Amino acid sequence: MVASIPLALLALTYGVWLYRRELRQAPQVLVIAGSATATLDGEAITELRLHWRGQLAFLRFREREGRLRHLSWWPDTLDTHARRELRLAVPVEAQARPPRSMAP
Repeated sequence: MVASIPLALLALTYGVWLYRRELRQAPQVLVIAGSATATLDGEAITELRLHWRGQLAFLRFREREGRLRHLSWWPDTLDTHARRELRLAVPVEAQARPPRSMAP
């Protein structure tokens, strides 16, 4: 109970610090030109994978150095037109179902 107020103040301070850090970041420019070429802020990226969880969009990709990165879009950050454009730009990789086994 004694530590709850200092911990709450610490959490509030950390939240404000994170908020200010996000405000200072410059917007990133993602360009997807076909299934093989894509750039993020002018740097080539590969292995694009787009996952949708309802209204949330998650993009996984590799940078030129090989680092795996993620981008996320919430419904309030991506309007309907941009959401449709993203769906159409990233190729769909539907996995084929394995063949059914049959008894000999």
